[in-house]
Amino acid sequence: MGTREIRRKPPAAVRREVLADPCAYCDDDATHVDHIVPLAQGGTDDRENLAPACRWCNEEKLDFTPEQWRAWREERGMPWPPVPRFARMWEAIAATAAQFTEEDFRAAGY
Repeated sequence: MGTREIRRKPPAAVRREVLADPCAYCDDDATHVDHIVPLAQGGTDDRENLAPACRWCNEEKLDFTPEQWRAWREERGMPWPPVPRFARMWEAIAATAAQFTEEDFRAAGY
């Protein structure tokens, strides 16, 4: 049976310090502490390697460095920097609403 290192969260004071700023990638509210250089690529838990991230950016970034993540997004035609989630939500609402005419809204009673 192999050994496995137990991952620990940074100390609470460090988490508070990091999360005091918005997401380093999209400027949305930060809820996660991200390793700028991922642990899988030799990054450390040092404060200088920690950045605030929203859930969506942190989950999408995976084990990429910011430069690798940017290249990955650009290869797929995705914008850089990432768009904050609320902006994405409003864009989706606007795109959906644009499909309807004024007559459609009147017929629906709006």
